[in-house]
Amino acid sequence: MKRRLLNVIVDARPNTGSRTIDTSESVYQVDDFVLGSGSSWSVLLKAFFLPRRLGPYDAILTSEYFSSFAISLRLLATRCRTRHATVGLNQSRRLLKLGIPWVDRVIDRIFGRGDLYVVHSTKELKLFHDLHLIDQNRLVFSHWGFDRPNVGNDRFRGWPRPYILLIGRNNRDFQSFCLACDGQSYDGIIVCSSGQELPKTVPSNVQVFHDLSMDDSMSCILHASANLVLVKDGNRGAGHITAVAGMMLGTPQISSNMDVLNDYLIGGFNCISVPPGNIDAIRDAVNTILLYPNRRMALVANGVAFASRWLTHSAAQKRVFESIDRMLENKPQQIVDPQWTDFMSEIAAGSAVNNADQ
Repeated sequence: MKRRLLNVIVDARPNTGSRTIDTSESVYQVDDFVLGSGSSWSVLLKAFFLPRRLGPYDAILTSEYFSSFAISLRLLATRCRTRHATVGLNQSRRLLKLGIPWVDRVIDRIFGRGDLYVVHSTKELKLFHDLHLIDQNRLVFSHWGFDRPNVGNDRFRGWPRPYILLIGRNNRDFQSFCLACDGQSYDGIIVCSSGQELPKTVPSNVQVFHDLSMDDSMSCILHASANLVLVKDGNRGAGHITAVAGMMLGTPQISSNMDVLNDYLIGGFNCISVPPGNIDAIRDAVNTILLYPNRRMALVANGVAFASRWLTHSAAQKRVFESIDRMLENKPQQIVDPQWTDFMSEIAAGSAVNNADQ
């Protein structure tokens, strides 16, 4: 069956035209439309006034919180019956919650127009249901996935001392990272966006880089002794892209023990898991990676195998488009992939790949 899908992208890149994606059920002609970057309200307005007719499409695909809201609002306002799927529901900015009960009910009603929401952790299934009362049968978990990134100019090759890395902006625990690095024999590197709120005092062995290119960021991950994914709370998704890149590039990882991360970084399997904000545990984890090569190699091997199976672009795309097929055919969603459930059971039983605790 041939179907048309409009993919609405929030990004600064130019429009990329059309492409074809085949599934077991359909052949999709995907038309990309790039809104451009901007403030939350700018994105909302540009998405609502998108200069395309939505009716001719079988489905509209969004991947960002405000553009998702705007497309649902437009579909409601125009009584358009085109289906709407959101993949990611990226929520790194403020929330559409004003604390005024009747206004929040209207906002929830607009989000309720969405036919499918694909989120990138099982924890987010509950988070977004609770946040906007989204029907749980319209929420699906799918891993974030992409192929092994290019390193480009390899800027961080030859860094003079061993270093550990914290990269990102959304919900990162820069304070704990700095405290863990202070006075140690290794360096710390923070990669974040301009204007990022950082600790008032940054240790002398911690260097901060703002707005690095993707190539430079990947080089920094590649050559790190450890990639740390430390988050402040479990109330939002964070760190998935960094975690996937670390596995793809074969860098050992240390992660906060949070439900929003545990579908990617599994303590004792492909990372060392630490309690949030526990400085001694972070330092112990770093020292374990630096001093025990067998443990380090097991973490890396498990991470590479895990990413190769579950976190590639093709694996992620297959899962998403299977869910879109089900949406368009009015079939019940597989909220969690049963093969993934079986795999996690294998890990719990200690029978999946290597055991990094050995």
